[in-house]
Amino acid sequence: MLKFSKKTDYSIQAMIHIAHCPSDEPVSVKEIASAHDIPLELTAKLLQQLVRHGLCLSRQGARGGYLLARPPERITLGEIVEAIEGPLVLDPTDNVPARAVKCDFCRPLTMVQQELFRFLGGISLARLIAGSLTDDNEGDSS
Repeated sequence: MLKFSKKTDYSIQAMIHIAHCPSDEPVSVKEIASAHDIPLELTAKLLQQLVRHGLCLSRQGARGGYLLARPPERITLGEIVEAIEGPLVLDPTDNVPARAVKCDFCRPLTMVQQELFRFLGGISLARLIAGSLTDDNEGDSS
Protein backbone atom coordinates (compact mmCIF):
# COMPACT_ATOMS: atom_id res chain seq x y z
CA MET A 1 0.00 0.00 0.00
CA LEU A 2 1.23 3.44 -0.91
CA LYS A 3 1.24 5.68 2.14
CA PHE A 4 2.51 9.21 2.61
CA SER A 5 3.96 10.39 5.91
CA LYS A 6 2.31 12.72 8.39
CA LYS A 7 4.94 15.27 7.37
CA THR A 8 3.43 15.38 3.90
CA ASP A 9 -0.03 15.90 5.35
CA TYR A 10 1.29 18.73 7.52
CA SER A 11 3.08 20.31 4.55
CA ILE A 12 -0.07 20.26 2.44
CA GLN A 13 -2.00 21.86 5.31
CA ALA A 14 0.68 24.55 5.63
CA MET A 15 0.63 25.28 1.90
CA ILE A 16 -3.16 25.54 1.90
CA HIS A 17 -2.99 27.88 4.90
CA ILE A 18 -0.46 30.14 3.16
CA ALA A 19 -2.53 30.11 -0.04
CA HIS A 20 -5.59 31.36 1.87
CA CYS A 21 -3.70 34.42 3.12
CA PRO A 22 -3.11 37.59 1.06
CA SER A 23 -0.25 36.88 -1.34
CA ASP A 24 1.82 39.86 -0.15
CA GLU A 25 1.58 39.12 3.59
CA PRO A 26 4.01 36.54 4.97
CA VAL A 27 2.51 33.96 7.32
CA SER A 28 4.42 33.11 10.48
CA VAL A 29 5.46 29.60 11.42
CA LYS A 30 3.70 30.08 14.74
CA GLU A 31 0.40 30.94 13.02
CA ILE A 32 0.54 27.89 10.77
CA ALA A 33 1.58 25.53 13.58
CA SER A 34 -1.11 26.85 15.90
CA ALA A 35 -3.89 26.78 13.30
CA HIS A 36 -3.23 23.15 12.37
CA ASP A 37 -1.99 21.77 15.69
CA ILE A 38 1.43 20.92 14.24
CA PRO A 39 4.54 21.06 16.45
CA LEU A 40 6.25 24.43 15.93
CA GLU A 41 9.74 23.03 15.31
CA LEU A 42 8.44 20.49 12.80
CA THR A 43 6.45 23.19 10.99
CA ALA A 44 9.60 25.30 10.68
CA LYS A 45 11.60 22.36 9.28
CA LEU A 46 8.90 21.46 6.77
CA LEU A 47 8.56 25.04 5.57
CA GLN A 48 12.32 25.29 5.08
CA GLN A 49 12.18 22.10 3.02
CA LEU A 50 9.40 23.63 0.89
CA VAL A 51 11.58 26.75 0.46
CA ARG A 52 14.53 24.59 -0.71
CA HIS A 53 12.25 23.02 -3.31
CA GLY A 54 11.08 26.39 -4.62
CA LEU A 55 7.50 26.11 -3.37
CA CYS A 56 7.66 28.79 -0.65
CA LEU A 57 9.58 31.98 -0.04
CA SER A 58 10.94 32.93 3.36
CA ARG A 59 10.95 36.53 4.57
CA GLN A 60 13.08 37.50 7.56
CA GLY A 61 12.34 40.11 10.18
CA ALA A 62 9.64 41.11 12.63
CA ARG A 63 6.96 40.92 9.95
CA GLY A 64 8.55 37.94 8.27
CA GLY A 65 7.17 34.54 7.50
CA TYR A 66 6.33 32.42 4.47
CA LEU A 67 4.72 33.13 1.12
CA LEU A 68 3.97 30.90 -1.84
CA ALA A 69 6.76 31.03 -4.40
CA ARG A 70 4.25 30.86 -7.25
CA PRO A 71 0.51 31.30 -7.64
CA PRO A 72 -1.43 28.30 -6.23
CA GLU A 73 -2.49 27.40 -9.78
CA ARG A 74 1.16 26.73 -10.59
CA ILE A 75 2.06 24.57 -7.59
CA THR A 76 1.07 20.92 -7.79
CA LEU A 77 0.29 18.35 -5.17
CA GLY A 78 2.97 16.19 -6.78
CA GLU A 79 5.59 18.87 -6.13
CA ILE A 80 4.61 19.16 -2.47
CA VAL A 81 4.65 15.40 -1.98
CA GLU A 82 8.04 15.04 -3.67
CA ALA A 83 9.50 17.94 -1.67
CA ILE A 84 8.75 16.06 1.54
CA GLU A 85 8.82 12.38 0.56
CA GLY A 86 11.60 12.60 -2.00
CA PRO A 87 11.29 11.21 -5.52
CA LEU A 88 8.14 9.17 -5.91
CA VAL A 89 9.30 5.76 -7.00
CA LEU A 90 7.42 2.53 -6.58
CA ASP A 91 9.93 -0.29 -6.47
CA PRO A 92 8.16 -3.25 -8.05
CA THR A 93 10.96 -5.58 -6.99
CA ASP A 94 10.71 -4.71 -3.29
CA ASN A 95 9.57 -7.79 -1.36
CA VAL A 96 8.61 -9.56 -4.57
CA PRO A 97 9.96 -13.02 -5.42
CA ALA A 98 12.38 -13.06 -8.37
CA ARG A 99 10.03 -15.30 -10.38
CA ALA A 100 7.29 -12.63 -10.18
CA VAL A 101 9.65 -9.97 -11.52
CA LYS A 102 10.67 -12.24 -14.38
CA CYS A 103 7.04 -12.79 -15.39
CA ASP A 104 6.52 -9.12 -16.25
CA PHE A 105 5.27 -8.02 -12.84
CA CYS A 106 7.13 -4.72 -13.20
CA ARG A 107 5.17 -3.47 -16.20
CA PRO A 108 1.77 -3.07 -14.51
CA LEU A 109 3.36 -1.40 -11.47
CA THR A 110 5.27 0.98 -13.71
CA MET A 111 1.98 1.91 -15.36
CA VAL A 112 0.41 2.52 -11.92
CA GLN A 113 3.38 4.70 -10.96
CA GLN A 114 3.05 6.77 -14.14
CA GLU A 115 -0.66 7.29 -13.52
CA LEU A 116 -0.02 8.30 -9.91
CA PHE A 117 2.60 10.86 -11.01
CA ARG A 118 0.24 12.16 -13.69
CA PHE A 119 -2.61 12.45 -11.20
CA LEU A 120 -0.60 14.21 -8.47
CA GLY A 121 1.07 16.48 -11.03
CA GLY A 122 -2.35 17.44 -12.40
CA ILE A 123 -3.72 18.69 -9.10
CA SER A 124 -2.78 22.28 -8.44
CA LEU A 125 -2.84 23.75 -4.97
CA ALA A 126 -5.69 25.99 -6.16
CA ARG A 127 -7.65 22.96 -7.33
CA LEU A 128 -6.99 21.19 -4.04
CA ILE A 129 -8.29 24.21 -2.12
CA ALA A 130 -11.38 24.39 -4.32
CA GLY A 131 -12.05 20.71 -3.70
CA SER A 132 -12.34 19.89 -7.40
CA LEU A 133 -10.33 16.69 -7.43
CA THR A 134 -12.35 14.72 -9.96
CA ASP A 135 -10.46 13.56 -13.02
CA ASP A 136 -11.09 15.80 -16.03
CA ASN A 137 -11.89 12.68 -18.04
CA GLU A 138 -14.23 11.25 -15.42
CA GLY A 139 -17.64 10.66 -16.85
CA ASP A 140 -16.34 10.20 -20.40
CA SER A 141 -17.82 7.07 -21.86
CA SER A 142 -15.23 6.78 -24.59
